[in-house]
Amino acid sequence: MINRRILRIKAMQSIFAFLQSKNANKELARNLVHDAFLPDLNANEVQDKEELKEKRKKALSQFDQLFENGEEFVYDSSLEEKINTEVEKALIEYDAQNEKDRVHLKRRMVIEAEEIYNHYLLALKLLTDLSDPSFNRYLKKGKDDNFIQNDVISLLRNSESFENALLRKKVDTSEMRSEVESWFKNLIKDSDEYKEYASGEGDFESDKIFTQYLIKNIIFKNQAVMDFFEQEDIHWAEDKNIVKSLALKTIKESEEDSVELRELSYNWEDDKIFFEDTYDYLLENEEEYEEIISEKTKNWDVERLATTDKIILMLAVSEMINFPNIPVKVTINEFIEISKKYSTPKSRQFVNGVLDVIANDLKTAGKIKKSGRGLLDNK
Repeated sequence: MINRRILRIKAMQSIFAFLQSKNANKELARNLVHDAFLPDLNANEVQDKEELKEKRKKALSQFDQLFENGEEFVYDSSLEEKINTEVEKALIEYDAQNEKDRVHLKRRMVIEAEEIYNHYLLALKLLTDLSDPSFNRYLKKGKDDNFIQNDVISLLRNSESFENALLRKKVDTSEMRSEVESWFKNLIKDSDEYKEYASGEGDFESDKIFTQYLIKNIIFKNQAVMDFFEQEDIHWAEDKNIVKSLALKTIKESEEDSVELRELSYNWEDDKIFFEDTYDYLLENEEEYEEIISEKTKNWDVERLATTDKIILMLAVSEMINFPNIPVKVTINEFIEISKKYSTPKSRQFVNGVLDVIANDLKTAGKIKKSGRGLLDNK
């Protein structure tokens, strides 16, 4: 089941991608200014290349100065109109592209989170395909009857809610016949576990145990199957455990007359709001949070901090300020754990120390206002 730490991580990754795209957009905008003062190869009249070069130099200087000082565009009367016009056009294009990327990455991160559920359904569908003689030609009646008639998998196959979920999420394995047959032939058919299961008497409990074996040791362990899922999900390394947990719980908690699908989270609508707000709050207040961090890292050049550390600190500051129901200690501990996995070896101590100082100062300044559960560690 997806949890808030996973959502924090995915928001962090999307913010990282956005900040990288901003750098790329700056270079693209700068190139627009540069190219506006290149000689026109189709022009009939003679062009003064030195004059163009000088104008290009002034335009790029104006562009760089505005970026370095973080200033809004202001018409500079000391420069000719074309220089002002091209610099303004480039800045407008930069802002427009940033907004386009911001919206796209936010939409993409939510889609990718929700697709975790698709992969869960796919994992379950592979179980029904592997045991289906009409889909897997290597199954032989009389020899593979226990697997073909596996009661747990049959419950899935005959589940209306499962079928509806597959249709709703557009999970389709019709083009995967060759992969399914290959996995059965090379990974399952001749294994000791399968031979023992196939030769047994067959009952609901043995069906359940073997199905769990398939999930643990074939679908979520064998590299051939993992390679397939990695092609489907660029974040499979971190999503795998969520999908595996959902699939195992589905089988483990099945009963002889029913099997119930798991949910992506206990309350996805609330979690989705938290997820999107985490992303939005930071990007809306990026300069403010960067300044807060800069003030508390006097011995560190904030521009030279590991980018991941910088994002982790800003996300923590944003969460402390904007989410009144989350205790400060929870926020700090969550981002310390994230830094241990996603940043440098020394990041844990650094993040811990900086956030402790920032939290105390924000409380003193009245910028942290907690309510409900958020008050638990703020008495």
